[in-house]
Amino acid sequence: MCGLAGIKRMGIDPITPEEIKILLCSLEHRGSHATGIAIENNGEIAVLKKDVPAWSFTASEACAAFLRDFLHEDTNTVLLHTRAATKGVPYKNDNNHPIFRDNVAIVHNGGIRNDDTLFKDMSLERNCETDSDIIRGILDSNGLTHKGVRELNKMQGSAAIAAVKTGEPGSLFLARSGNPIILGSTETKFYWASELSAI
Repeated sequence: MCGLAGIKRMGIDPITPEEIKILLCSLEHRGSHATGIAIENNGEIAVLKKDVPAWSFTASEACAAFLRDFLHEDTNTVLLHTRAATKGVPYKNDNNHPIFRDNVAIVHNGGIRNDDTLFKDMSLERNCETDSDIIRGILDSNGLTHKGVRELNKMQGSAAIAAVKTGEPGSLFLARSGNPIILGSTETKFYWASELSAI
């Protein structure tokens, strides 16, 4: 069980560091093996992740510096993740979320049983050891499109997914099958999380 959350700005109010830290720490009980953030600014994506629990991650100078450097008043979207490791050891940081290589950054809660088969059948290149990487591979290859959704439907298992794409400012992909995503909004922001209490 992992925790995912995020914020999309829909008005003039900026996303704040406090919102990010509260969401991450409120989901730490869902996964304390690793914590990560992806920030999308005008179609560019920056990622910070580490194999520590959310309380330690959010209190670190690395997190503070990352937020100073990449969280701006006009930041579009933030993806958040707390990891309970299953496939892929957390001390190899590539295995932690958000998973990002070429075009798409993803966070995932759930388990994909046929990821090895899909990588082979779809001729996709693996970026890390996790089952979640098949989501990144499919969306990197097909984009946040109807075809991408059709290809994701070939997965066997459970998933709650959030993704953003380079070159597509403000893009956001949310999907679920068997795992929760709770949605909430104000007049200026859209929130999602694995649990209502986080929002």
